[in-house]
Amino acid sequence: MTTNLLAITSVVGILVVTELDYQEKILLSICSSRTSLLVKKARTKISKLAFRLEECHGYNEFKIRVVINNTANNIWSPVTSLLHVHKLALKKVVTVKLGLDYKAATNFDSWCEEDGTFLHRLECANEPMAVQRTLQDYISSLFYSETTQLYLSMKCEGSLPNITNVKDIEIEDETIEPQFLNFVGRNIRLNTITLSEQDLIQFLRKWISNEAYHNLETLSIYTVHRINEALIKQAIEIEEYDPDESDKRPVDFVVDIP
Repeated sequence: MTTNLLAITSVVGILVVTELDYQEKILLSICSSRTSLLVKKARTKISKLAFRLEECHGYNEFKIRVVINNTANNIWSPVTSLLHVHKLALKKVVTVKLGLDYKAATNFDSWCEEDGTFLHRLECANEPMAVQRTLQDYISSLFYSETTQLYLSMKCEGSLPNITNVKDIEIEDETIEPQFLNFVGRNIRLNTITLSEQDLIQFLRKWISNEAYHNLETLSIYTVHRINEALIKQAIEIEEYDPDESDKRPVDFVVDIP
């Protein structure tokens, strides 16, 4: 027996949506404007929402995951993913509406992993950053997250995906670019990157002068070559920690870095 979800009362419909997993909620939301509104009304709250941009067999893949913390390690629960291709390969094209104004022609892939996990992915030939920003905003409108993280493990052409709504950003194998000026999050973590002392000095000056990075609390950098610490200290006014004046600030600054 099948039931028309939209024919039942809104309260019951919302209860049904709350029982769905994250992937099922995404699939339901893109069926129609009414189902999208129903998923939004369910107000799914999560602790951490992660967006990861990486290379996949020569294509850019934008993965969306919910990060679930447990005592051992983090569990990355899949939501959906977007693969940017040069041209749609399959004849069966699905038009997906993300938000009020954005429509994207896509090929839709679905498969089952060996452990029984069901996964799906959208393949899209739209301009990469535009569709990624739109998808990111759309996902954020469906799930209410305390922390939103962006992981980049590839070189981005043009502006980064929508970083104005991201609270934490982690970048691997990247370089610091002017596009970071729009970042209003709390933490930046840069892994195995290439940057010069002047890049870092420019970054710190903008941070100190409050020209950019207004909410930034921590900056963690792991470079591929050694940074000249003395040069940085000469260019930037700093104050070493003084144990005799410990009331100024604590010895350690504790922060929840993803």
